[in-house]
Amino acid sequence: MALVIGSVMADAINEKLGVALKMKDVAVDVTDYVSDILEYGNEVHFPSFTRLSDAEEVTKGTALVPEEIGMSDNVATVKQTAKPVRIYDKDRAQIKGKVIDAMTTQISEVMASKIDSDLVAEMIGNAVYKTPMSGATPTLAEIDSLFDVFGDQVQNGSFAGIVVPGKFRTAITRLEEFSKMDKSYAVSGNGIVDNENCIGFWNGTIPVYLSDKMVDVEHDNEPVMAVIKKGALGYIMQKQTSIEEEREAKLLAVDLVASNLYAVKLLDSKGVSILKKTIA
Repeated sequence: MALVIGSVMADAINEKLGVALKMKDVAVDVTDYVSDILEYGNEVHFPSFTRLSDAEEVTKGTALVPEEIGMSDNVATVKQTAKPVRIYDKDRAQIKGKVIDAMTTQISEVMASKIDSDLVAEMIGNAVYKTPMSGATPTLAEIDSLFDVFGDQVQNGSFAGIVVPGKFRTAITRLEEFSKMDKSYAVSGNGIVDNENCIGFWNGTIPVYLSDKMVDVEHDNEPVMAVIKKGALGYIMQKQTSIEEEREAKLLAVDLVASNLYAVKLLDSKGVSILKKTIA
């Protein structure tokens, strides 16, 4: 007799995976724009519209040349995240509703953690705009410089958000520009961490999120801060998590293996501004 109903557990993991993913609020899910990814190691294409060139000045008697709306193609390799769990026969009687729920939550969290790490690595590795941080935590001038690279394209509504590691929380919340209410752009409640790990809003409406995945693993896990434009960072998820159950007779146990295919891509290399100590 099967320990779990695979399709039910898969649905539960899928649902919890979407909640557990910390970068979901700053990355765009383009799963529904592509065919279902089915095999690890394959390439998947992230669609993104190419920008139109500048508008032309009209000259009487001269025909305008129409410009085609095109699609640029961003290719990424399909990756796979998985987590096996072993349940011994002597414990099997205890594996019931709440235990199964707790197990699916933990599996979802560790799988989401891997995807978050890959999204961060994709940003660090491919973002054009990178600013060196002078000290252990960001200063106001350094944070402002992250926005300055975008020129006049700094409308609050164009940003998906700011993501910082937990160790930057105190430095951010202590900035008067973030917390002091006599500043016109400070927001009441800034500094209170909500269920989405948002600690408040920069310049009034740009959400600031916490994620301890914001580290550069290539440089001794040094902390990283990122300002991210909407649509700059994307991910694709397999539409259905795979659940396999394997009997280990000699161990008197059952192994449950949950796996999911995914791909991540920085869709706009000039849509992310990075602050970190070491700029390679």
